[in-house]
Amino acid sequence: VRKMIIQMWHAEFKNLKWEVASSLGKVSFTADIWTDGVLWPYLAVTAHWIQRCQDGTLSLRADLIAFHYLPGSHDGKSICSAIWHLLEHASIPVDKVCLAHLCESDNNEFKNRLVGGHLTMPQTMPPLWLSWSES
Repeated sequence: VRKMIIQMWHAEFKNLKWEVASSLGKVSFTADIWTDGVLWPYLAVTAHWIQRCQDGTLSLRADLIAFHYLPGSHDGKSICSAIWHLLEHASIPVDKVCLAHLCESDNNEFKNRLVGGHLTMPQTMPPLWLSWSES
């Protein structure tokens, strides 16, 4: 049963990667970081995109593309690196990325680094608009 579940997940993830890559225009992302009851940190990333349906109409799509344990430091650079690693794992072309929204409850360093202009991103990344909301 475990093997079958993993195989089904791989098939669904492959289909999801194709759908996101073939989306119309850009893809927007939302990331949420939180800790569970025993203080283990997790990161979830959701993609949002427009897809043309078979009947020619447009449909707004949204899907979870990553749910990941987030070890180590939670400074702005580490969070940005983790998000981009997950986007690469989902085979999302960097030219499709237009927005990332980070929901966070207790990590002001990410905002401070961003607002202060000290957030370092790999040179291959296009300009990235980031926003945040307090939980």
